[in-house]
Amino acid sequence: MGFRPDHYTLPPLFKASVGVGDCYLGWMLHGWVIRLGFEGYVVVGSSVLDIYVKHGALVDAKRVFSNMLWKDSGVWNLMISGFGKNGFYAEALNLFRDMIAQGVKVDVLTIPSILNACGGGGDLMKVKEIHGQVVKSILFNEDVAIGNSLIDLYANVGAWVIQRSHSGLIDQGGVIFYSIWSDYGFEPCVEHCACMVDLLSRCGHLEEALGLAQNMKLAATASIWGALLAGCLMHKNVKIGEIAAHHLYKLEPRNPSNYVALSGMIHKFYQGDYSHPSTKVMCETLDDMIKDSAEWSEKRMLPNRNPGNVHVKT
Repeated sequence: MGFRPDHYTLPPLFKASVGVGDCYLGWMLHGWVIRLGFEGYVVVGSSVLDIYVKHGALVDAKRVFSNMLWKDSGVWNLMISGFGKNGFYAEALNLFRDMIAQGVKVDVLTIPSILNACGGGGDLMKVKEIHGQVVKSILFNEDVAIGNSLIDLYANVGAWVIQRSHSGLIDQGGVIFYSIWSDYGFEPCVEHCACMVDLLSRCGHLEEALGLAQNMKLAATASIWGALLAGCLMHKNVKIGEIAAHHLYKLEPRNPSNYVALSGMIHKFYQGDYSHPSTKVMCETLDDMIKDSAEWSEKRMLPNRNPGNVHVKT
C-alpha cells in the first residue's frame, strides 16, 4: 500500500518472531530497523535486545544497547537479566553498577534480575553489595517479595560456601528474617518461615530449624517440613528427619517422594557404618560368597536365545 513503517510498527513483529522462535526473522527485522534509522528509539531497541538476549546473541545485544540514544530501567533490566541467565554473572553485575553510576533508578524488576545473577555466581560479597543497594533504594519496605528473594539468595549462597561461613550466613539471613517484625512491624508469613528453615537446615542448624517449625504462630506447611527433611538428608540426621517425615506423612499422605526421601536417608546413614569390630571379617565373608555365587551361576546357567530368559541345567 506504500505506507512507510514507523517505530511503532516493528516491535509487534519482533514479538511475533520471538514467539515462533525464528531468530533469522529477527535479524531481518533488525536490518530494517538500521535502514530506517529506528535503532536509537527505546521501544524499538528494547524489542531488538529482547530477541538477541533470548537467543543468547549477547555480542549483538551489547552493540544494540550501546547504540541506543536513551536507556530506561526496563532496557537495563533486560540486559542484566539476559547476561545473568546466560551465565555471565560478572558482566551482569558490572551492568548493574553502570546503571547505578548513571543515575538510573533501580526498580522492583531490577533487583530480582541481579539477584539471580549473584546467586548463580555464588559470591557472598556480591550478594551483600546488592543487599546494600536494596536498603538504599528503600525497596525492602515496599516489596515483601524482594525480602523473600534476599533470604532465599543467602540460603543458595550458603550451599556454595557452607564449609567456611556457616555462622555468617545464618546471621545475615537471621537479621533479614527477624527485622520483618522488629523493624517493620509485620508478622512473618509461612513463606518467610520456610525460607528461614531452609537456610538453617542447609547450614546444619537442624535443631534450631526444628524449633522454628514447631513454635511458629502459623501452622507449619509441607514446604517447611520438606526443607527440614532435605537438611536432615544432607547432614545425615535420622532422628530429626523422622520427625519432619512424620509431619509430612500427615500433611501429604499420598506423596511418595516423602517416603523415598526418608528411606534413602536411613539407607545412607546405616550403609556407611563400619564401627562393628567384626565388620572386616563380615565383608570378607560376603565377598567370598559373592564370588562363589558368580562361579556357580556361570556353570549352572546357560542363556537361551530369548535374552529375557535363562534355563537351569538339571
